[in-house]
Amino acid sequence: MIYSSIILEVLNVTVSSIEPYRSPTRVWIGPRLLVVVKDPHQLKIILQSSKIAKKSHFYKFFKPFLGRGLFTASGPTHKLHKKLIQPLFSSKMIEGYCYLFQKHADVFVERLRQHAGGPPFDIIFYLRDTVFESTIDLLMADANVHSVYYKDIPKYLLRIFDIVVSRIQQIWLHWDYIYEKTFYFKEQTRIRNIMTTWIAEIMNTKVPETVERLKNDTTPSRATRIPSIVEMLVEMVPKKENCLSVQDCMDQLITLMATSHDTQSSAVAFTCMMLGANPDIQNLVVKELREVLGEKKTLDMSDVSKLKYLEMCIKETLRLYPVAPFAFRDTCEDFQLDKMTIPKHVTVVLAFYMVHRDPRYWERPNEFYPEHFSPEATRKRHPFAFLPFSAGSRKCIGAKLNSILTL
Repeated sequence: MIYSSIILEVLNVTVSSIEPYRSPTRVWIGPRLLVVVKDPHQLKIILQSSKIAKKSHFYKFFKPFLGRGLFTASGPTHKLHKKLIQPLFSSKMIEGYCYLFQKHADVFVERLRQHAGGPPFDIIFYLRDTVFESTIDLLMADANVHSVYYKDIPKYLLRIFDIVVSRIQQIWLHWDYIYEKTFYFKEQTRIRNIMTTWIAEIMNTKVPETVERLKNDTTPSRATRIPSIVEMLVEMVPKKENCLSVQDCMDQLITLMATSHDTQSSAVAFTCMMLGANPDIQNLVVKELREVLGEKKTLDMSDVSKLKYLEMCIKETLRLYPVAPFAFRDTCEDFQLDKMTIPKHVTVVLAFYMVHRDPRYWERPNEFYPEHFSPEATRKRHPFAFLPFSAGSRKCIGAKLNSILTL
């Protein structure tokens, strides 16, 4: 995410505290023991194990906002819902949405063009707006005629992350009894009501429309139009009544919207920042684009695979500024990690940010150096030294989508 001052402060304090010590490192937050893992070999063991896939108790602070979506769910619920939703993010489906991505990219470029040659400006303002519009089209294809002004939603999404991070940071707020007496809780309730109202109104519109389309088959079919994510989720409900309820659909929509909006805008913003700060690298990206596009004005999926150097630049950006600097898991039983045993009821912190800057695996760990991702360098490096979307059973469901959208 684009790191707010609160998140940045927590990140800096965490990294400086842990950096001097070997992996794994013990950290206490009040009575809670955290074990921080920053070694790729150890990360591989953990991420490939089914015994340590439970989301940490810290994620419960997101549940008032995101419900039981993939970001907060664990165990059988997460496994089942991920299996149902994963096909919606296949290469074929993503290719069908290319026209949407191109449409919003064109609007974004035109909005930036007015600033060409002018004074500095904040690109994230335009990015968040563009990415949100694109996400709404992808997820809902909705007319946005509701009681909630949809362009206010991004600021609520950003505030959600700040509230949750503040609650994690202030240990006394972990107890619901205390938290419910704070202004954070009042704001949480207000945002939750707004988001729930908005999604419910969309569902109340889209569900009857989709049911009618399925019954009469009078609107464009999949042969001519790829349905929105919400339409496909609605189609699943009658087929998977015992697996996916209407409330589950609403939770997944809010989760997908919150996570995709943030990851895309962050990745593009940081990439633009790095290219702007390194004009020689930026010139190489422009040269590659011109060679691949020729006289064409737009990209298609066949072109994306040819943009090798741009892909290296984006990966290097995600290395320096990962969307999720850390991930948290709780142990349900004693877990063997090399020669050590991590006891049950402990939170394991997966320090992606730190392994991404470990000088043992990166030639220039704190510099923007796209050659880190040349084929030769990638072959030599431990595969779990670069984890921008995590790995294993809890790997980000939209990893492929986010990579293509950033390109």
